[in-house]
Amino acid sequence: MIKAKHIKGVNSNGYVLTTNGSGVVSWAAASGGGSRPVVTAISNNDDYNIANVTDSSVLEQIFLANTGSATITLPTAAGVGGLKIQIKNMITSAITIDTVSSQTIDTASSVSITSQYESLTFVSDNSNWVII
Repeated sequence: MIKAKHIKGVNSNGYVLTTNGSGVVSWAAASGGGSRPVVTAISNNDDYNIANVTDSSVLEQIFLANTGSATITLPTAAGVGGLKIQIKNMITSAITIDTVSSQTIDTASSVSITSQYESLTFVSDNSNWVII
């Protein structure tokens, strides 16, 4: 256990404490981390296909469905394990969330968001989508 309020001579702002696995600790510049969510407003009355994610730094996408009674199709879940997509229904009518190919959402081929301001969060398990 480390009991230190400050390590003399080290400004820890922007640094993280790391270990070499043998108990030797040192400060290192923080790196990596996540990205801010990408927020997209869907405002047409047509069906909407969410594009496949090819940038591995994108960890989360948020879609605000301002469209009337349309179907939103999730991108492929293959190869993007952990990707989180949130969809919020901003209108009074239901919207349908669909998948590509034979992928599923909690074993179903599609789900609906029936109430205004209701949202669902989908996470890829690398082959299908699960609702969390």
